[in-house]
Amino acid sequence: MKKLLSFIPFLRDDMQQDTGTETAPAQEISRIEALKTVNEESNRIISWALLIIGGSILAILQKDYLKLNEYKWLYFVYILGWIALCISIYWGQRVTRSYLASMFVIPSLVEGISEETNKRFKRQLTWFMGGVAIFAVWMITFLTIWIFNGKIIT
Repeated sequence: MKKLLSFIPFLRDDMQQDTGTETAPAQEISRIEALKTVNEESNRIISWALLIIGGSILAILQKDYLKLNEYKWLYFVYILGWIALCISIYWGQRVTRSYLASMFVIPSLVEGISEETNKRFKRQLTWFMGGVAIFAVWMITFLTIWIFNGKIIT
């Protein structure tokens, strides 16, 4: 019966005991797979941030865009959004570096790298959501002024 259920990790005889210093190979593989998944998500967020930055720059430079004469100061909010998204991209690059580092170190160091990667990914998400929130507030303000103010130049 024990041989029949040998695919269950705690029933295998050849599995190393977890002493806190060394982890089982299956756990290492799952940590590296988790790091790979976090890296892929981080790269996706970097792509979204770059798209938002590029789209907002095009929105400012486009000539057929509604301009608010009295509220030009409102466009300075873009700078805050760009800064937040750039910081998000920075932390995303740090996540990628952590993932690459985990592939070239001894297995006992992967746990620490995983913890650091988690912190960096959390920071990336926080800055990304902050940047998106800044652009959302700008859009709501712009639409409110556009709807209730008749002084818009096209």
